[in-house]
Amino acid sequence: MKSFSKKLSVILVLLLVFSMSFTVLAQDDRALLGKLDMDEVIQFTNLDSYNEAPELKEMVENGELPPLEERLPSTPLVRQSETMVDGAGIYGGVWRDTFAVPIDGWNWGAGNVQGYFGIHQILHESPLLRGEMWKLNQPDPVPNLATDWEWTDDGKTLVMNFIEGAKWSDGEPFTTEDIAFTYNDLILNEQITSTATADDWTYGGEVTELEVIDDTTVEWHFGAEYPMSALSYFDRNNFPVSPKHVYERFHPAYTADANYEDYPTAIPAHDVPIVTMGAWVPIRYSAGEQLVMVRNPYFWQVDEAGNQLPYMSEVRFMEAESGETRTNNLVSGEGDRTNLENPSTFAMVRQESLKEDSNFTMSFGPFTSMYRLEMNLSKDYGVSDDREAELRKLFRDKKFRQALSHAIDKEALSSGAFPGPLTKEYHGAYPDGSVYHSDENTTVYDYDPEKAKTILKEEFGFEDTNDDGILNWPEGTAVAGDELIIQLKTNEDSAASVQASEALVPMLREVGINIRLQVLSGPNNTARTDSGDFDLNVARNDQVGTPYYFMDLVGPISSSTPGYHQEGSENPRELLPFEQEIADLLQELRLTRTAEERTDILHEIERIYTENIYTIGLYQLRQGLAINNRFKNIPSDLPPYLYDYMVNAMPIQIIWVAEEDQYDELFLDEIPLEDAYSGTEWSSK
Repeated sequence: MKSFSKKLSVILVLLLVFSMSFTVLAQDDRALLGKLDMDEVIQFTNLDSYNEAPELKEMVENGELPPLEERLPSTPLVRQSETMVDGAGIYGGVWRDTFAVPIDGWNWGAGNVQGYFGIHQILHESPLLRGEMWKLNQPDPVPNLATDWEWTDDGKTLVMNFIEGAKWSDGEPFTTEDIAFTYNDLILNEQITSTATADDWTYGGEVTELEVIDDTTVEWHFGAEYPMSALSYFDRNNFPVSPKHVYERFHPAYTADANYEDYPTAIPAHDVPIVTMGAWVPIRYSAGEQLVMVRNPYFWQVDEAGNQLPYMSEVRFMEAESGETRTNNLVSGEGDRTNLENPSTFAMVRQESLKEDSNFTMSFGPFTSMYRLEMNLSKDYGVSDDREAELRKLFRDKKFRQALSHAIDKEALSSGAFPGPLTKEYHGAYPDGSVYHSDENTTVYDYDPEKAKTILKEEFGFEDTNDDGILNWPEGTAVAGDELIIQLKTNEDSAASVQASEALVPMLREVGINIRLQVLSGPNNTARTDSGDFDLNVARNDQVGTPYYFMDLVGPISSSTPGYHQEGSENPRELLPFEQEIADLLQELRLTRTAEERTDILHEIERIYTENIYTIGLYQLRQGLAINNRFKNIPSDLPPYLYDYMVNAMPIQIIWVAEEDQYDELFLDEIPLEDAYSGTEWSSK
């Protein structure tokens, strides 16, 4: 009894502390949420003079680099002081981080993964950015490589201007040819697995056409009037720009002896440095150990005083087997930040943050992350035997989805993950923290295992014919007499997904379903999803709270979305009637011009989604963010996730560290010059 009371006391103290942390953030004058106009975030302007990091200045003096004025654009992107809560920074120091997804290679335009965990955000640049919208009082995509844009009077053409005179990290010019290469030769190319597809760019039944006007201007010609949602596809998640001068030599459209089979592996993970527009350049990679990046001497952004960004000299990523290592590294002082996404670590991290000598601060946002059970709704894609064919019929029947939902104790899942105000049961399309969520539009199927058993017996004829606790398939099915066995897969990189999956096994067994759990590595899990080779899937999702920007997670906006109902290569996809309703509404949503219209459509989608149990919600949580105290320019209300992850929401090139808190740089003499790129295996120089 004493042990239980002590545990209860600890939980109550933690709940009090957590609730206090929300209050502190709300009153903090270092907060930026929704406070700024666009020109208080960035401007494109020519300043009177410029300054650079000492290591670059020395290279210029030694004749190794051109002068800074020749490396910067004519009108660089200027990060405004209003976004710098600690003011302009000083040069030097190291960002230490952790990643837990192996690097496929550096050809991101062909779908290569660069380890996630912030690496993509450092390397990939795009026309516009969504992540920083949280700071704006009128949220719109933030200019990046694109400086401005304007619709023609008929609303079918978007004229977009790009930064002039910017250079890639190898000193080669960035121009609209890179935009055209990324769009025409990668995104629209059906033989290349890019981050977006032609479906994403189809409006009014027509694929959007790109017309290059000159080196800094393009026109986008659409098949419908004012497709405002297109702006969201210019983000780095959907439009990471690839350097044409690097990849055209591997592309069959430009090189006679090239082929599409080899294109994705053009630049393997070990072959560094690589060409990027990002603030840091990868120069060393040891698989399973470490990725090292150093400042990009050609980076095209400055602060208001003309100091070329980034402030910090190096970024070092340690490779780990699990994302939990990132959290452990922060707590132990070996790392500098972590996203708090695994509820099992919440209490430990919070207790460590309260210590007098704690090296980090943590905060939590609203309910934006959730875990859901996805059923493979494809009628035949990925089906390899009679059992799978019969299961697909069940998954496509609302009554069976209802039985599954009644069999799952969502409150128990939530409490088991972490008891308290950071988790709660989840029933719907959008988490409670979304401005588009409404309880009135959410149909709830309560936990009721007896009702689940009744549905399985009376509606589908399932019975336990041999008294072993597992239902048997009824007569009339291709697998009559066999046990009702369903495979459930999940991603080993998400500890909470694994925990939720393990909890589902006894819950579904209680109603007679034998769940076979498969915990897969990230790449294998994704491959199984993309090939349609799965029954059920437990997934964490952080983007559904902003569904206007992530329509692919809400319904069939393209042939490959959602992941649990993709179209195969042999037979056309047969959408369920309610899915077609959602698909039609999503197409309508893409052409909306007002916030009111968007809200009405998204409310209707939520109603249809939850009423028909498109996916089964498990539980939702408040995501947290923990960052080393030595970092400057971190707003107090920086969201762990809103329009994008923290590393997209906070331009880390403006983060700096006081001199006395800086760790020694180890790789300042390895900043890559042109000769460094010539020495790579992929270079033809």
